Parts: sequence; structure tokens; C-alpha cells
Amino acid sequence: MRALSWFNPKPPDLSLRVPKHVPKRVVPSEIGADGLVLNYLMHHGSGRMLRDYSGNRFHGSINACEWLDGSWGWGLTFNGSSYVDVPTGASLANLTNWTVMAWVIPQTVHVGTIYGEANTTTDTPLLAIQLTDWPPGDRLRVAHRDDGGTIIGLNLGTYSAGERFHLAVTKEGDVYTIYKNGVSLGSGSQTIGATTIDNIKLGVLRRTSPTDYFQGLCTLLLTFSRTLPPSEINLYFQRTRSLFEI
Repeated sequence: MRALSWFNPKPPDLSLRVPKHVPKRVVPSEIGADGLVLNYLMHHGSGRMLRDYSGNRFHGSINACEWLDGSWGWGLTFNGSSYVDVPTGASLANLTNWTVMAWVIPQTVHVGTIYGEANTTTDTPLLAIQLTDWPPGDRLRVAHRDDGGTIIGLNLGTYSAGERFHLAVTKEGDVYTIYKNGVSLGSGSQTIGATTIDNIKLGVLRRTSPTDYFQGLCTLLLTFSRTLPPSEINLYFQRTRSLFEI
């Protein structure tokens, strides 16, 4: 690494150039795409920083996650106590419209957080995209609770350990929708107020104590400050499905 000096106190920023070996037809989003907040294309396969290719430079800090080299592409493994710190400037919790999507392979069936925003001084406010093992079956979940305690907890679909799938959640006004593999599983509605968060994590929900760690693999995570329509959700599913193969 290039030595630092008194007149150049900061190391070079992480490159935002998409890796050359990623085919253009499957690149998840070009830098500066409409409403793009995070583009964690987990394709660099090394290092302790997770590059944000959105152009916003919300690079994540990797804590005990490990890189997995697939037959095609890389992924980031979460062991049930590891996580990624995300800059709070990427927060979605107080936006009217947003979208989160990810490719995941859960190792076990349990309550695990793919994307979580929370507050370390109180357990009340949160925004969490999760997998659950709650009755009546194993579900894909979005939970959003504001400072006053009003909550929506939407649990839809099913999943199994070792299954690779594309998960997407959208919010449009008061309506929350969950998608699996490009297909809507259903929606729910709730008016949610101000949600004060002080941290964003991948792999854990960090409230007054860390809870709901994810165990498994993630190969891509994107967030947007707009609601992607069903056709665009399906397009992202189709375009990114070949980014990683075990």
C-alpha cells in the first residue's frame, strides 16, 4: 500500500470500477442508476471492506465475514456472529419509498437479518429485512417499527436451508411488498412515523444488544430510494441470477 505522508493523510479511495470479468449484461446497476443508494456487488473476493459500486461511496466494513470463491463469482459468508457495518448515510428508514434486494443462501432455518437498521440506545425503532423460523412456517420477513412503537411485520412465502434465492422488499407510501425470485408474494399496509436509527448492518440487527444474526451466504445487495415496479424487480432477478454459482 502506498505510504501516507503529512501532506497526503488519506489512503486512496476504493475503486468503483466494476470488475472486468463481470459480463456487462449481468452487472446489477451502473453507477448513478436512478435512485440507487447501495450497490454491494460482492465480486472483488478479498479485503476487509465491502465496495459500494453505486457511486455514493457507502463502503461497508467487514467484521469476521469470509469470502467464498464459487465456480463463478464470489460471495460473503456470515457465520452467525459476523456482520458488515454500513454508513448511516445509506439509511432508508425515513424515506417514503424504497427497495432492498439481495441474493442469499441461508445455511440454516432461523431468524436471521439480511439488512437491518436500528438504534443502540433503544429497542423500539427498527427496519429489518429478515428470514424467520416462526410458525406457521419459514418465512421471508420485513419489519418496520417507528419511535412510537407502531409496527408492520409482514411474513410471507417459504424458504429452506441451502436454497439460493433472490429476495426483494419494496415500500411505496404505506404499502410494503415482498418478492421471491422476481414474483410478488403479497403486500401489507401500515402508516409508519419517524424512525430514529444510529446504525445499519448486514447480517445482524444491532439494537441495545445484537440479535438475529444471519447464517449463510450473500452474493449481492442493492438498495434504492424509490419503489421498483414488479417488472423491474423481475428484470433484476433475471439479470443477476448468473452472478454466482457454487
